[in-house]
Amino acid sequence: MTPLRRIAAIALFALACGALVACGSDDEDEPAATTAAAETESSGEETAGADQEAVDQYRAFAVENAEEHQVLMDEFMAAVEADDIEGAKEIYPDARRPWERIEPIAAAFGDLDPALDAREGDVPDDTWGGWHYFEKALWINESTEGLEDYIEESKADAETLIEAAETVELTPPDIAQGAVDLLGEVSASKITGEEERYSRTDLWDFEANVDGAEAGFEALEPAVREADPELADTVAEEFEATDAALDDYRRGDGFVLYYELSTDDTAALSQQIDALAEPLSRVAATVG
Repeated sequence: MTPLRRIAAIALFALACGALVACGSDDEDEPAATTAAAETESSGEETAGADQEAVDQYRAFAVENAEEHQVLMDEFMAAVEADDIEGAKEIYPDARRPWERIEPIAAAFGDLDPALDAREGDVPDDTWGGWHYFEKALWINESTEGLEDYIEESKADAETLIEAAETVELTPPDIAQGAVDLLGEVSASKITGEEERYSRTDLWDFEANVDGAEAGFEALEPAVREADPELADTVAEEFEATDAALDDYRRGDGFVLYYELSTDDTAALSQQIDALAEPLSRVAATVG
């Protein structure tokens, strides 16, 4: 019910009630009960509207990154097709960034995640393809030979990723859980150096995962701030601290390679991710 229609309904009810009182009615509770019901309906509409705004904001982020992923993949594949190994290596970590920001979207859409992002040993050898297949070909084999079929498969998967971003069902708790899952990706494979085991470009992925988690939180932040301002402040502060922690390892538009990190470096980054993940894990319950 719109605010204008709600006001009109209450006014009509008040007139009717006045007539009933004049006729000797003693039902004094009815106007209060009706007003409370109308206010509850209005509150529900406002909540649904805020939820939709959060979903729309995050979906726009997901679609933008899926489209950017396709564009950068096309550039990468053009270098591969031209047998430009060094050029493909240069594009590789940046081309993966938009993918890493929205990986939970792919994870919710069939087998798209392993098709694009499986590492060697994650799937049977005869089904392995995607980004890390190219990574091994470039850094270990130093060759683009035999990649033609994998190029077409990956391009088709990139198109499917756009479709997923546009159509996958989302709710605020889904977005919150996706943000937590991205930090789990950092802890499980980026901070350990397992993700980019050939190129050693794990910190590009690390930052992209954090960026994706932050985009999810930002879509939900108005609702979180209304329900729990202290939690909203804590999460925002920990995202800032995580960005600052990464600054020590930036080199131009990228980062140092993983093997340049010391044990103390990885421990400090891991501790910061834990400090962010704990409050972020409470967001889903807050918006649910």
